[in-house]
Amino acid sequence: MRRAASNYWDRALEVKFDPSSPQAVRIRDQLTTQLSLTISQPIAGQLLEAYHLTKNDQEAVAHDAAQTRIAVAFGAAEAYIRLKQASAGAAIARTAVEQVRAQLDQAQAFYRAGVIGRDDLLNIEVALARTEAKQLRSDGLVAVARTLLLEITGWPVEVPLELAEPFGEPPTSLPCTLEGCVERALRQRADLKGVVARIGAAEAYRDLTWWNLAPQLTALGSYQNMQGQSVFMPKNAFFIGGMLNWNLWGWGRTAYEVKEADQKVVEGRSGLALLRRGVRLEVQQSHVALEVATRLLAVAKRAVAQAQEAYRIVGAKYAAQASTTKDLLDAQLALTRAELLRSNALYGWYLARAALARALGEPPPAVLAAGS
Repeated sequence: MRRAASNYWDRALEVKFDPSSPQAVRIRDQLTTQLSLTISQPIAGQLLEAYHLTKNDQEAVAHDAAQTRIAVAFGAAEAYIRLKQASAGAAIARTAVEQVRAQLDQAQAFYRAGVIGRDDLLNIEVALARTEAKQLRSDGLVAVARTLLLEITGWPVEVPLELAEPFGEPPTSLPCTLEGCVERALRQRADLKGVVARIGAAEAYRDLTWWNLAPQLTALGSYQNMQGQSVFMPKNAFFIGGMLNWNLWGWGRTAYEVKEADQKVVEGRSGLALLRRGVRLEVQQSHVALEVATRLLAVAKRAVAQAQEAYRIVGAKYAAQASTTKDLLDAQLALTRAELLRSNALYGWYLARAALARALGEPPPAVLAAGS
């Protein structure tokens, strides 16, 4: 505590101790100043516990911020992957339209030559209309996905988006075993660290409350500087000492506060155990989902190869009039579905990998680096 004062009196104060002597003693100047500095410092255990309480609270806030950053990054990454997925689906739909148009051109030539009937030509025209409708729906999904990504990132709607090249083939091996993933998550998840920090803060508060039952010892130090005072008053003076304060009448209330603080510690530990089990379950689900996505992608790639070969064979037969229009349309539809299956499996793998990264407490940009 600091205190400074300056006084200007109407006159100086002088006193004659000997009436027979003309000499007077000045005991106060017309202008006097006083400066006082007092320092008090608790030296009991409360000081250390208060430090632990503040430190754990700050760590909990920092871990919450880290968890929020990961959640926001995951949301942006998920929106980006879905936009890429929708764009790939639209590209497949455009390719299908081009294939059916080529089939229609060939069928019109066959019809003019009298090789096929009117019904076969109409079937291909209906198939073209159906394929064009799918393309329009795919373009609409791209627009919706783009709007969602802009909304999550906070970019203006008029900002042009240029997507990177299509994602490459992901690795066939998983980033870690199930046990290894669980261990990583329990070690680095920010939400778990935040709960641990809050438990530490609750324990510090409980111990701090316990200290309120004991006498409070405070160290005191004071310094004074006085100018313009009597010669009997020292210009500089200081002292050190201590103060003991013991509030005996508040023990009942403090005891209940201790019980309440202890209960918060118990609740925090129970919450931590529940959260750890939840993390284990989330990691297990994400790990299984990534395993399934990996196997599904392998199956989809085989299906595309088979559908491409079937479409090639049926197309050659149709050109030689050894197959029907229905066979050609069925083969083309099977190829389109196989390509969509592979595209969805590919981006589904990256979505599953991003979800596993979130479950591990890792940011998704590192996951997307291999595929962007």
